[in-house]
Amino acid sequence: MTKEEIISQGWLEAYITGDLSGDEIKIVEDFIKESKEVRDEYKALQKTLAELAFAQAIKPSAKVKKSLMGELSPDVKNKQNSILSYAAVASIIFAISMGLTAYSFWTRWQDIENKYKTLLSENQTMAATLKKASEDYELLAENNEVAISANYKRIILNGTDNAPELQAVVFWNAEEEAVYLNASTFETLNEAQQYQLWALIDGKPVDAGVFNPDSKLIAMKSIGQADAFAVTIEKKGGSEQPDLSTLQVIGETS
Repeated sequence: MTKEEIISQGWLEAYITGDLSGDEIKIVEDFIKESKEVRDEYKALQKTLAELAFAQAIKPSAKVKKSLMGELSPDVKNKQNSILSYAAVASIIFAISMGLTAYSFWTRWQDIENKYKTLLSENQTMAATLKKASEDYELLAENNEVAISANYKRIILNGTDNAPELQAVVFWNAEEEAVYLNASTFETLNEAQQYQLWALIDGKPVDAGVFNPDSKLIAMKSIGQADAFAVTIEKKGGSEQPDLSTLQVIGETS
């Protein structure tokens, strides 16, 4: 809560009439004590209500009277006691009703706004979840189409002495130069390293892209010709030439 809200949203009026809870009273009193602007507004409001009561020759409620009397001099207090009547309750409540109404509407508006924000957040989360599910479904459908398509050649890459337990599968469409890789059995590397796929053409390695392990098929770089495919461990971002000492799997295309 800010001092601007204390001044403009009816908190001081509600404080004077005793319509706040214990915690709210503490908050308002702290602002009155610490903020000159709030304190001045509070005093001005007390003065206005007191003058209104005098002008109407009526008596305020006990709560309001106690608050007003705290700021008046002894002479003024004596004068007030002699001229105020019980009808002051209606006059003072009318004078501060606009402030209290503003406070009430503001409280209700805050509640509605908070509920709207919560609902909006939930809808956004649901929309993001549905979007992710839709994307995953489309990718799964694409992967299945590649895996069962007669246009893709299935090439098994078996583990080397460096990683005898590993196996990968390359799905290759030479005509469309499309390459997909299944490397779901590979372990995650440290942040400085990545796996790199190579196409071997006449014994020369050609970069087919770097990748991280994934349970789905991974789209690699376009390759239109290859005698074999192999995977090595390279620095993050890949290398121009493979480090054969880290060769993980290899498989011929024929």
